[in-house]
Amino acid sequence: MCSLLELKGKEVIAIYSHEGYTKATSADYDNERKAQKLVQEAK
Repeated sequence: MCSLLELKGKEVIAIYSHEGYTKATSADYDNERKAQKLVQEAK
């Protein structure tokens, strides 16, 4: 028997799916790495 909290949790998670996503590559994060480097250098 599931508690009410467990049932509500499953309802909340059910709205998320992994459809429509594409697999990321390291190169997809190149601009993020550049931005982080600029932030670190500015300190």
